[in-house]
Amino acid sequence: MLVYGGSKSTQLNRLNQTVRHLLTVTLSFGVLLALNGSSGTFGELIFMAHILSATGFLISFFVLEKVKISILLRYGAGVITIFSVLVSANVLVGYIKKNNVASEKTDFFPSPAQTVSQTYLDHASINQSFRCGTSGCHPDIYSQWQQSAHRLSSFNNPFYTGSVDYLLASSDSTAVRWCAGCHDPVMLHTGLLKGKPDKNSPEAHAGITCEVCHNIVVKPDISGNGKYIIGEPDDYPFSRSTGLLSKVNNMLIRVDPRAHKKNMLKPFHSKSEYCLTCHKVSLDTPINHYRWLRGQDEYDA
Repeated sequence: MLVYGGSKSTQLNRLNQTVRHLLTVTLSFGVLLALNGSSGTFGELIFMAHILSATGFLISFFVLEKVKISILLRYGAGVITIFSVLVSANVLVGYIKKNNVASEKTDFFPSPAQTVSQTYLDHASINQSFRCGTSGCHPDIYSQWQQSAHRLSSFNNPFYTGSVDYLLASSDSTAVRWCAGCHDPVMLHTGLLKGKPDKNSPEAHAGITCEVCHNIVVKPDISGNGKYIIGEPDDYPFSRSTGLLSKVNNMLIRVDPRAHKKNMLKPFHSKSEYCLTCHKVSLDTPINHYRWLRGQDEYDA
């Protein structure tokens, strides 16, 4: 808590020094933020430090200009403390949510799909397509996706649901993972297909989300059958927040979209080999317990 003793003039001098120091710190963190960006762990730390120092500067300046020092300094310190706790709690909760399944190894077989970490992903990292439709971002593309076959590829598609029901009735539950690599990636990569799937869960009706396709990080080979490697996005601060903090996240992306573009638009995304990952299908012995059979193949046709 900031408490200044001595005469009023001494208090004012000390407060003047505090204001100057906080302004210097705020500007320094602002320069670092401009150079480094706000994405990643280091970027988040710089952003939080910038916000906290700016808050302290504004409060100190307000105290210096407008109100009695001895009272508002205590309130100012309290506001800074509360703000620090809220920001820290938000980052901590986001980290916990992001890593709550990180210790569990994946079991996607017979699907050839994999995650970069070889652990299950948090659903928030690959099932937040509505964020892309935010006003000022990609509302037109999001609207097209809402009506697309990609959006309706999972348990919101009666033909897929019927196929899964047949597999569950005639085989063990692992067989559906082969289909899920392309049709139901959110369920697969979040570990919701380790047993019998819950067809009524939100993830079961997600379809092929924006994040699934844009988070494929390694250029797929030409074997198809959903053989890809997916990662988690390098999020900007407050990417999984709601309310006011979500608006801060949107603002940060607009202010410096370079990291967003780098993460979400890779050179191979415009290549036909990228699409064949799921648009070239064949059945092999591990799947049909028979022999290799050609399936839908829009790449070699």
